[in-house]
Amino acid sequence: MTALLFALACTGGGEDVAKWRVEPRMESAPLAQPSAYPLDTGAEAYFIAQHVVPGLHWGNSPSTEIALDMWTHLMGENVADPGSCPYGSVDGGERTWQTNCRSQDGYNWSGTASQVTWEEAGQEWERWEFDIEVDSDVESRSFDRIAMKGEFWFAGSNGETLQSHTETNLVIEADGYWDQGSRAKLEDTWSRLALTGTWETWLDAGGDLRTFQAQGVVENSLGGVTFEAPDGLEDDGCATEPRGDVLLKDGTQQVRLSFEAGDRCDNCAQYSLDQGSETLACRTSTWL
Repeated sequence: MTALLFALACTGGGEDVAKWRVEPRMESAPLAQPSAYPLDTGAEAYFIAQHVVPGLHWGNSPSTEIALDMWTHLMGENVADPGSCPYGSVDGGERTWQTNCRSQDGYNWSGTASQVTWEEAGQEWERWEFDIEVDSDVESRSFDRIAMKGEFWFAGSNGETLQSHTETNLVIEADGYWDQGSRAKLEDTWSRLALTGTWETWLDAGGDLRTFQAQGVVENSLGGVTFEAPDGLEDDGCATEPRGDVLLKDGTQQVRLSFEAGDRCDNCAQYSLDQGSETLACRTSTWL
């Protein structure tokens, strides 16, 4: 029952649990909430969509890729002391990292992180939980502070048409991480980036065409929007965008972004605000 309530809450009550090939099971209260967001600007709508739309900037599971990219940076040898700060231990399928330490490069660690892996009905599963904060005051630091709190669940292929299933409820706070050149936009908006939602990737019977399903809420320092691919998205051979429509809503406004993938493959989408006339919204230089 709590998993169902999570699925409903993550999109303000619009979630259709039956659309997923793996029943949602996350039980934590949603960390991302819709609020006023500048959807009347095509560039802003495209920018926030890049965080959650499969195949647009990240792969088929944007939320896990964002979280694991950040975790990989934290675990790098210039931030962590491998094996000691944080201190990792393994117990069966569970790996835990304990902190409350200072690394040799001057990073202060507090909190914990864990990864649990298991097999269920022929699927490989993993669940990550974060409640961790890392900061530094040394001159050569690569960031000022990074905090991660929340969890994600990821299930791999079921041996049939499901390629992956993701549920995420996570907040990342990054200060001084993106603060350089064209990435200043990310520095401003990632002071609090919250992701709550569900993503799935399907294959056709021949194992070729990929269909993406995505629904949830993404929130940053500018506000929060619900996102949904009402008819799914297709991998059409374009490396920078899928094919299909994405709806973004902040409670008062709705934007439709229509991606054309292989027909254009131009890092742009047809943008329509509240069913008005279409204009072009494109990727800007403010991303990676």
